[in-house]
Amino acid sequence: MTNLDDLWWHNIPNASRLCQEVTQNILDGKHVILQYPATMPWRDTFYRILKANLDSMDGKRDKWLIPAREIGNEEDSLGKYFLKEFCKPELRNKFRPGRGYARFLAEHALESTQHLNCLLITDATKEQLDDWIPFLKEYTACLKGSIGCTCCIMASERLDIPPTSGIC
Repeated sequence: MTNLDDLWWHNIPNASRLCQEVTQNILDGKHVILQYPATMPWRDTFYRILKANLDSMDGKRDKWLIPAREIGNEEDSLGKYFLKEFCKPELRNKFRPGRGYARFLAEHALESTQHLNCLLITDATKEQLDDWIPFLKEYTACLKGSIGCTCCIMASERLDIPPTSGIC
């Protein structure tokens, strides 16, 4: 028996299309920022379906569903998270703040586990996005076509995000 929430996300055209578009953008290596209304129906089901879609089409990379509060609000918190979670201590010891998180992580993407992961970050705030978007933009530019970690950041707050290369 299928639940109403599954029916919604699989059979309502705009809802289903949203799942498909987000999935395809992530598979294409683009970071996705998804603004949804606070009243979005069955958010947990959307997350589950998105993760299942990604798992079925990309079995090589792990998908992490992470609340934004675990990453933090300070400047460079997303870069610090990448460094902590995806780099072994030996590689973390090579990091120098003057180089910047984005550049360092992009240059060492294949020496770490970044390229084996996809982050699905939930409930991000506008303040977090204001800090994270410049990091993602620089990180994408520094990768120069290499494979790195892809992020899908989901936020219910109103966002005014200018078009940014590598971010949908």
